[in-house]
Amino acid sequence: MKNSKADNRSRLFRKGDWVVHYQYGPGQVVGREKKIIEGVPVHCYRIETSDSILWLPEDSEFKSRIRPIASPTTMRKAIRILKAPADPMQSAFHKRRQRIRDDTLDGSLITTATLIRDLRGRKGRRSLNENEMRSLQRLSDRFILEWSLSLGLPLEEARQAFNALTLEAQAKEP
Repeated sequence: MKNSKADNRSRLFRKGDWVVHYQYGPGQVVGREKKIIEGVPVHCYRIETSDSILWLPEDSEFKSRIRPIASPTTMRKAIRILKAPADPMQSAFHKRRQRIRDDTLDGSLITTATLIRDLRGRKGRRSLNENEMRSLQRLSDRFILEWSLSLGLPLEEARQAFNALTLEAQAKEP
């Protein structure tokens, strides 16, 4: 069955689009397929991230957990945040864990940059526990990939710029 032009215009994503899932990070829409969900055929977007495949039903409330790759303007603002001095994080482990969870689910690049900056600052002043270290690494990797996609840089160039920025910011920390 062919899709009508109206059907094509109403689609949220197109094959080749890059998007960011708030929990899984950047991924590319590689197609649209029919899946059977609870016995009902449903058209889904197939989104491939660096470590998973997501199936997003077209008419899903989960679309609110997906956003486009950040614009260059938003990316430059996030980079400025990373360069700024870190804000202290709560001393109570459970409050830091809740902030990491909440900020990750917020999904905005600005919130992610702020969390990376503050985790990195805490790491320089104290130590991070194993879960915080994993969160910092995962968020940093996703940020670097989005930086690359947003500004059209090779991934390795974005990684080197991120690492240089991190060293520069650490040197400024008290």
